[in-house]
Amino acid sequence: MTRRALALFALLIMTPSSAALAGPVENAPAHNAPVFRHPSVDAAWQAAQKTKRPMLLFVSSENCTYCVKMLRDTYSNPQIAAALAQSCEPVTVMREDNQALVKKLQVRAFPTTVIVGSDGKEIARVEGYQPPQKFAELMFGPPPQPQATVRPASAVTTTR
Repeated sequence: MTRRALALFALLIMTPSSAALAGPVENAPAHNAPVFRHPSVDAAWQAAQKTKRPMLLFVSSENCTYCVKMLRDTYSNPQIAAALAQSCEPVTVMREDNQALVKKLQVRAFPTTVIVGSDGKEIARVEGYQPPQKFAELMFGPPPQPQATVRPASAVTTTR
């Protein structure tokens, strides 16, 4: 990536309205899943501006076993993929292709998932591999607990 493109991308992060100026940031096909429907961070940013939904940045690295495992186990999970498709604009960010962005986001472990609001501010971060259930709890909260069946007092009979 050229210095000019890096500078423009830095402006993208700081100034949401400058998204159209930034050059595309490419993904590595081996580190992708169907839920990541945007081909670049720029495309995800444009969509986030249009839909007013946050961006989900899945920060991955080549030869990262846990990155591939998270793509296969977690992001390919049908329930998680559906929830993410409805709630955010997901995109894969490869460390090797996006070193300036990875540095700006202060990513130190792979994989890392970063949620960025449509205002450009970080909302949440999940570091490391997370299995589907744990990831869902971290992203969407714990699953609802089943309600106990309570019988009304009038339905209770006593025998004497």
